[in-house]
Amino acid sequence: MSSTGRALLRGGSFRLISLATSLGLQMAMLPYVLKHLGDHLYGLWAVVGAATGYYGLLDLGVSSAVTWFVAKERGRNDLVSAANYVAASKRVFFWSAVAVCVLSVAIAIIGSTFIESPEDRLLFFETTLIAGLGIGLSFPSAVYSGLLVADLRHDVIAAMGFGSTVLRAGLVFFALAAGGQVVALATINASISVAFALATIIAAKRLCQPLPAVKTPPAGTLRALFGYAGYTLVSQIADFIRTKVHPITISAFLRLADVTPYSIQDRLQGIVVDACSACLSMLTPVFSRQEGQGDRGAILRTYLLAYKISCYVGSFILGILLIVAPNFIQVWLGPGHDVIVQLLYLRAAGSLCGIIQMPSVNLLFGSNENRSYAIINSIHAAVTLGSTVLLIQRWGLPGVVIGVSATTMVMKTFVQAAVAGKVVGISFRDMHFKHTLPNLARVIPFLLATGFLAHAWLNPSWFRLIAFLAIVGPTFAAYIFYLGFTPPERDLFLRSARLKK
Repeated sequence: MSSTGRALLRGGSFRLISLATSLGLQMAMLPYVLKHLGDHLYGLWAVVGAATGYYGLLDLGVSSAVTWFVAKERGRNDLVSAANYVAASKRVFFWSAVAVCVLSVAIAIIGSTFIESPEDRLLFFETTLIAGLGIGLSFPSAVYSGLLVADLRHDVIAAMGFGSTVLRAGLVFFALAAGGQVVALATINASISVAFALATIIAAKRLCQPLPAVKTPPAGTLRALFGYAGYTLVSQIADFIRTKVHPITISAFLRLADVTPYSIQDRLQGIVVDACSACLSMLTPVFSRQEGQGDRGAILRTYLLAYKISCYVGSFILGILLIVAPNFIQVWLGPGHDVIVQLLYLRAAGSLCGIIQMPSVNLLFGSNENRSYAIINSIHAAVTLGSTVLLIQRWGLPGVVIGVSATTMVMKTFVQAAVAGKVVGISFRDMHFKHTLPNLARVIPFLLATGFLAHAWLNPSWFRLIAFLAIVGPTFAAYIFYLGFTPPERDLFLRSARLKK
């Protein structure tokens, strides 16, 4: 466990550094991008992002299947079977790449016909085409990304992500300064996607454990690959519907300009999700290895520790965001953006419930229970889409957020938690009364005290906001390390960090 713990800690550290860099650059760049594009063009850019997001579904869930099968077979020490799955997946991704490129041309032509303004029509066509081709050309690297994840080389993926984030920000800055608009942004994103894909292929070939060469995998390999990938694909479609389709809904019922405050709010709460994901979403291959070894006890211990971390990290980061939001939004974007703060508050409960259940998603995928998650996510997506379409007509933007938040609370806290508990052998009652509530109860007093101090000391000032976060973050880490974890858990962390033998 110590070598696995070190790999996870190393990967988590790199991912947090990459995330912090991405966050800082996004915060710095967004006002600059808004100033140069305006609400209308920024809304168009968000709609293009939502439309091209569908292309990722042509992954067909195979990259997730590669990670699961390779990790499981390595747990069994069967490298030949792992190599067969990799060889089969390469063929799938080649044809998926072709399909994405063809689809990009079709969506650019067909989608532009629904836009009234000739200028917006041309912009949508060019931007969608460029963005789609960039995604298509980067598709074959997905199998190599799956190999890196299976080998727990999240640090490598994060390091490459760090480089691409910095490069993208620099290119966007100079492109907008030179008068470029959304077409320039699409070109930059496409170029960096292709470069990132090439770097992923090179890194996987150099760093991952070598597998035997396979020219033609057995016929049953592809069937098994799609047997797992099919449910992952259903989950991905549902994920897109419940998280990415809302800008399109808003543009259809309201205005393109109304997409902007929703997108900013969505990105801010997404930062909390990304921060927790950096710590927790690496566990799927760990569960897969434990499943391959048949070690149910290890699965339970890993899950409960990850669940504890998700409760602590999720509630703390989300709570801090809500505490600083009014001052942060004012100093970041200027006055007149109160609606973003209101939307953040409306979204908070649902976001917390989703974050807490992150280890459940890793568990279901890692233990070959992704069929259950596909069913849960499909129901979640259908109810979310229906409720947001209904509520936007009654309450506008707040209606969209209320629909998203309320549905997430119910599906994650009750349905998904119950299914995960069944997998590890914990009743629904014990899950929440012995784990969820006690975990959250350790964080709430700290947040209440922090909120009180913030109310008395914070104001719209970058200096005070940064100083506040610099003090609160390490203080909470020390607080929860000693009061939130048992001595064996603390020893595990220290050994993984090589601070204790």
